[in-house]
Amino acid sequence: MCIVIGKYFDDIGWVGFKNRDRNYVPELSFEHLTDSQPHRLLMHDDMTGYMEGINLAGIAVLSASLQVMDDEKE
Repeated sequence: MCIVIGKYFDDIGWVGFKNRDRNYVPELSFEHLTDSQPHRLLMHDDMTGYMEGINLAGIAVLSASLQVMDDEKE
């Protein structure tokens, strides 16, 4: 099961935390896109095509799966 947590810290601002439980060893790659504003940092799971990331403004796209076994079969 994936868990996503967001917390506001007075001295930092909003912080997001996430784990991603999988039944395989992922092959990860990272890409820093600077072709448009704001810049983006993306994480790719090269085996499944799964992607998530964050932009320069601190806006993140995270996803969570509650059915990991079913999700991996797809």
